[in-house]
Order: sequence, then structure tokens, then C-alpha cells
Amino acid sequence: MLLFLTNLRSTIISAIAIPTSIIATFGLVWYMGFTLNLMTMLALTLSVGIVIDDAIVVRENIYRFIEEKHEDQFRAAVDATEEIGLAVLATTLSLVAIFVPVGFMGGIVGRFMKSFGLTMAFAILVSLIVSFTLTPMLSARWLKVKDKDGNKPAFVERLEGLPRRRRFYTRLLEWSMAHRAIVAGIALLVLASSVPLFKMANKNFMPQDDQSEFEINLRAPEGTSLESTEVITNRIANSVRQQVAEVDYTLVTIGGDPAKTRNLSTSTSA
Repeated sequence: MLLFLTNLRSTIISAIAIPTSIIATFGLVWYMGFTLNLMTMLALTLSVGIVIDDAIVVRENIYRFIEEKHEDQFRAAVDATEEIGLAVLATTLSLVAIFVPVGFMGGIVGRFMKSFGLTMAFAILVSLIVSFTLTPMLSARWLKVKDKDGNKPAFVERLEGLPRRRRFYTRLLEWSMAHRAIVAGIALLVLASSVPLFKMANKNFMPQDDQSEFEINLRAPEGTSLESTEVITNRIANSVRQQVAEVDYTLVTIGGDPAKTRNLSTSTSA
């Protein structure tokens, strides 16, 4: 029962970092004048797996301090956070250094990516604050590792052993340390494989998706009036609806180009 409660509390402590970081990021998004659009929602979705990392690292170190070094959970939370704080800070800032430059890109791509890069950076920075404040506080209150006598129950010791998983990991680690050249070679091959895989992957600025529609562009003879162009285009749209059973709607646009050319039209069918 102790193991179950400890695991449940540890999961809750780590999981709380996700909604706390995401909801706090909404305020920064509002302050910058962004909206919840494709780019900001993509950033918030991707940040879900990142904002929990710092909380997990801090919580695990606090758990180790409570289990191995301290009886006082509050003191363990303070010492453990101080010990691992610099490493967590360096990891978080390295991620921020990746996404902040994306937010300051120029050109058309920069207009698309500004809200994405800054939203990601906001969420990661908020997760750092959460891991240094909320996570240690909850860990000091909720984590229970030992009973009153300072000993773990026998069934907890057996469950924590996880013999099969531990044996597998031990064998894998021993083999890796005994064959370092092979492991290093595999790592280099994986790194080198990124070049041909990148060349094989399809690349474009915007993804190609099937919107279940097609367009018919029409250019009438020069000098055709706006009304005549509309009549011709409507006839084509009616013919498409009658001859193509899959078409439910048609939209006719006359002079939709920047120059407002009267003899140019588009019939969109869906």
C-alpha cells in the first residue's frame, strides 16, 4: 500500500506541472498579442512532453534524498532542489536557446514561426519556475518513503526489486561496457543515417492535404464585361454540379485577382 500511494503521489506531483505550465503560458501568449491559432496550439501541444521533464528530475532527486539521506522531508526537498538546480537550469535554458531564435526569424517564415517559437519558450520557462517552486513544495508534503521505524515493508522491497527488468538492464549495461567500440559504431551509424533519411523525406513549406475541392479558372475574351463573365462562369458551375455527382457546392468568384480583372473568374467546387 505504501508503494502504491508513493507512486500515485509521485505521478500527481509530476503531472500537475503540465496544466500549471500550459495555463500560465496562456497569460504570456495574451500579453504578446498572440491568439490560439495553428502555430500557438502546435507549440502548446509539443510543450506538453517537455514541461514535465524538469518536474520529474526534481521530484526524483527529492525522493532519493528522502530515502537515503534525510528523515525530514522538508529539508530533503530544499537540499535536493539545490543540488540539481544548476543542471535543470542548464537543460531548460538549452531548450529555450533553440526556440527563442525561431521567434525572431525574418520574412514570411518568421511571421508564421514567431508565435510558435515564443510560445514554446514561454512554456519551457514556466515549467522551470514550477519545478523550482510547486514541485518541491508538493514533494515535501506528499512523498512518503519510509514508515515510522524507518524501514520498508517486506512486500515493498520485493516489488521494488523488479528482478526481470533489473537483470535485463544489468546484462545490457555489462554488454555495452564490454563492447564499447560496437556501441560507439552504432551511434555513429545512426547519426550518419540522418543524411540519407533527410534526402528521402518529402519536404515542403506547407503540408499537402486533400480538402475535397477543385477549382476551374476561366479567362474570357478581352473586353468581356463583368456581367458576361459572371454568366459564363455560372453556366460552367451549373454543368459541374449536374455532371459530377460528388459536388455539393460551388463558389463563383469574379475578378478575384489583385488587379480586379473583369474577364477572370474562378469556380470552386466541393
